[in-house]
Amino acid sequence: MDANGLCTVVEPMTGQKYWVIVRPKDDVIMSSTNLVDLLDVELEEVSWFWYFYAVILQPGDIFIMRPATPHYVMTLEDSLCF
Repeated sequence: MDANGLCTVVEPMTGQKYWVIVRPKDDVIMSSTNLVDLLDVELEEVSWFWYFYAVILQPGDIFIMRPATPHYVMTLEDSLCF
């Protein structure tokens, strides 16, 4: 989670990134949840508490993410991003 109060902007120059953001459902209190622990379980179990959104970023894309958004990123190809 990028919690410095600024948005995250990602622009791939080469390669691909698989970017996943999560948003808590109404009854989840963010300050009491460790998402890293939740990711070690089956998605069916955690989907009761989180909405998951995913996108594959590639050259020509610009992705803007709000501050304090839980997320994780996987590199699908060697990549360079701005």
